[in-house]
Amino acid sequence: MQAAAIALMAAASAQAGTIHVDAGANAQERLQAALIDAKPGDVVEIGAGRFDLTDGLSLDVGGVTVRGDGPDKTVLSFKTQKGAGEGLLVTSDNVVLRDFAVEDAKGDGIKSKGADQIIYKNIRVEWTGGPKATNGAYGLYPVES
Repeated sequence: MQAAAIALMAAASAQAGTIHVDAGANAQERLQAALIDAKPGDVVEIGAGRFDLTDGLSLDVGGVTVRGDGPDKTVLSFKTQKGAGEGLLVTSDNVVLRDFAVEDAKGDGIKSKGADQIIYKNIRVEWTGGPKATNGAYGLYPVES
């Protein structure tokens, strides 16, 4: 069983690609589409800039890396988020989240639910208005992970 999983991951990484998303118009739709279209082994590369997002994002594809240009350069801002959910929800295994920031999510900043072998590296989650009862409960919230 483990050998089959290793072989599958090796095959996926041999076909891996990079999906680049820049800040700007329709960032919400373009970034969510990249997370949906990603295949195991792919890198979703989020460019430098502020991404003004009005809804939460979700990733349910395993073996994906989501990478920004650094937490001071790539900012996912949920200041105008309409729903009450988390900023980013991850429900897949073997995911790497690195080098970006999440600001002002209505719920938790990044929530991983039932996601095994998830890596958070060089991530910043912040509510820019300081401590408030309306802020999300957790910056990083690995549930059943």
